[in-house]
Amino acid sequence: AQVVVQRACAGVAVPPEDPSAMVAGLQRLAESPDERSRLGANGRACAGRELDRDAVLTRFEQQLAALVGGGGAGR
Repeated sequence: AQVVVQRACAGVAVPPEDPSAMVAGLQRLAESPDERSRLGANGRACAGRELDRDAVLTRFEQQLAALVGGGGAGR
C-alpha cells in the first residue's frame, strides 16, 4: 500500500511501526487543507486510471498471456 500511495502522490506514507510518524503525518494534513485537496485529487485520478475497466482487463490479458506463453489476446 505504501508504494501505491507514494507512486500516486495520494497520501502520507509512514512506517507502520512508527506511531509518532503517523501522528506527525496526520497533524501535517490537519493543518494543510491545500495538501489534503491535492492528495485527494491525486487519489481520485489514480483510481480512475488504475481501476478503469479497460485498463484492468488489459493488465489481466497481459498476465494471462505471460502465464501461457502466448503473445496476448486480441480485443
